[in-house]
Amino acid sequence: SYLSASEPVVTFGLGPDTKVDSAEVHWPSGTRQKLAHVDLDRQSVVEEPR
Repeated sequence: SYLSASEPVVTFGLGPDTKVDSAEVHWPSGTRQKLAHVDLDRQSVVEEPR
């Protein structure tokens, strides 16, 4: 709605897994971005490529 915003934060749970080889972001524009070497128990900033 008018002048509203939501915080663009996503939280993932891995269950019993202890590592992630890679992650892929599907942006609303249709762009896909693959992330390698994803650190666990950390907050990461990911920006859509231009």
